[in-house]
Amino acid sequence: MVMEENLLRIDAATAQVGRIDHQMELLLQTWSRRPFVEALMGFRGFKTTAAMVVTAEVGDFRRFAHPELFMGFLGMVPKENTTGQHHRQGNMTKCGNSHARWMSIESAGHYHMSPKVIARTLNS
Repeated sequence: MVMEENLLRIDAATAQVGRIDHQMELLLQTWSRRPFVEALMGFRGFKTTAAMVVTAEVGDFRRFAHPELFMGFLGMVPKENTTGQHHRQGNMTKCGNSHARWMSIESAGHYHMSPKVIARTLNS
């Protein structure tokens, strides 16, 4: 009985995700930032949801004159501890937009994996 309840919850959550994805697709058709979303979707790892989330969080990408400024916005720049002649860099600061950073890291995780190619047989 417990397993059946958990399976029903999974089915309900899957249906909810489908409804939300459908609404996002409808919104994208008339969204003024659609060109940014489509540009992000050109990268492997970025699908509609990830591209729309990053675009919504960032706004206008053109406001960043250099990629380093964008990386700073995401909080993906190294920490720095500099005193006198000692120059040390540490882990990333994580001081930027956490939602956009999380979605970018998730998408980058898919980017580094090679695409799977399945051999198919032709049925005559």
